[in-house]
Amino acid sequence: MQRDLGGNFYLELSGDSHLEIGRQHGEILKSPIAESLANFKAWLGSRISESPDELIERLVTQSNYLASWEQYAPHLLAELRGIADGSQQPFNQIFAFNLLEEVLDVVIKKGPGAAHCTTFSVVNRKSRDNILAENMDWANYYNGAQAVIRIRYPQSDLELLMYGFAGTVSGIGVNNQGLGVAVNTVLNTKSRSWSEGGLTCMATQRLILEHDELDSAAQFLQSVPHSYGMNYMIANASGALSVEVSRNDVAVIEPTIARPYLAHSNHALKSHDLASVNNYFQGREAVTSPSVAHTVERLECTVDAIEANADAFDSSSAAALLGTAPVKANADPDLGIQTLQSMIIEFGESRAARFMNPDYSDTYQAYQY
Repeated sequence: MQRDLGGNFYLELSGDSHLEIGRQHGEILKSPIAESLANFKAWLGSRISESPDELIERLVTQSNYLASWEQYAPHLLAELRGIADGSQQPFNQIFAFNLLEEVLDVVIKKGPGAAHCTTFSVVNRKSRDNILAENMDWANYYNGAQAVIRIRYPQSDLELLMYGFAGTVSGIGVNNQGLGVAVNTVLNTKSRSWSEGGLTCMATQRLILEHDELDSAAQFLQSVPHSYGMNYMIANASGALSVEVSRNDVAVIEPTIARPYLAHSNHALKSHDLASVNNYFQGREAVTSPSVAHTVERLECTVDAIEANADAFDSSSAAALLGTAPVKANADPDLGIQTLQSMIIEFGESRAARFMNPDYSDTYQAYQY
């Protein structure tokens, strides 16, 4: 399958059911899904004592993650079953492949880690479109499987434009109502155990894109239990919200007239539901390791760049920031985490979403939403 200018697979999916949509996805991207699953298991196998297949079976059968999808996202579970069927891969492996933080937590446990995404939104300036942007940093078993996926919902006018991976039902992106989402791990907040379950990141970000307004998306995030500490940055033409979720808390951050932007890396900015690693994230004076310093440094770099040019900050400014270290992350030697996706969404007349796989291209591919 050909890649677009940004180095990504591109596919358009529609059908009478989510099962059918998933089956189309699996059939079209059968080869990259097989390759990514092999990379996923090799990555796990080099970092755990048990076999990857055994861990995957435990992760799916001994946790309550599957039950949470059944309760809150049964249509997405049907789509996953379709992907498994279409790609001729075991369902449990496809499901585990759609668990982001929950899988990584098995490997490193909760605590300070390497790069896990930088997000920002610049809004409410005269004569400037609102912008939402992200560098998505993740383990490189996904590298090469980056995919821009346009989904038309069955019996609905809803359409999503997501930047995900071959074999995943979700991604960062925007819907045709003009609501976009970006996401960060928040390493120093509390999470739920396997047995407690909770709605996982992949399902949550997809369900956010089923909303048409900032307030309704925020209310949704306040209504469900969350498996892992995350930040969801949501934006549209009217503004933006940054919503930190954790085991016991949902904290909403809003831009102000004096500070017309939001920026986030991987430490909590407002949540009080903090884990024992909290002391690592209180500021530069408390930083005790390079991996922890990275989240502080990326946030400061992002804020400085926006504040220096907030009134004139545009998609070119966003691209420059996303392409600059430390916001752009090179591969971490321990976990292989690196910047895998760059996204810029403009909320205005252009209705443009730009995506780039920085390992394959230095050019963004623009899509209309």
